[in-house]
Amino acid sequence: MATAGFNGDLDVSTDDSTYNTIGDVTEVSSNLQRSLEEITVLGDTAVDRLPMLKDSDFSITVLADDTDTQQGVLDSALDGGTTVYLRHLYDGTNGFKVECYVESVSYGSTPDGVATKSYTCMGRDAWTRVP
Repeated sequence: MATAGFNGDLDVSTDDSTYNTIGDVTEVSSNLQRSLEEITVLGDTAVDRLPMLKDSDFSITVLADDTDTQQGVLDSALDGGTTVYLRHLYDGTNGFKVECYVESVSYGSTPDGVATKSYTCMGRDAWTRVP
């Protein structure tokens, strides 16, 4: 049964060994994909496809908190052009991890004064499923 709010776990690491939870996450959207190459030969009556490269991207929205160390890790990765490892356990147990770049951060605020940040991250390597 679905519940309201963010029920998963989103962790960040700089070295793929020690992961820490990003604080104040309100929403995560992750997209795992694999490109398909169309293959045809003269005389074929249908297109065939071969699976090619894996890819991934993330949208992460948090309540902006300059004291949250893990939000700072994402900010530093964007500023320095370095990679981070994200581990998204979409149900709190099952998910995947991937090395990625932080492509952008957008800042917002609501009419009641709540400050938010929305990060866009793009996979650098193939994802790995984790239990």
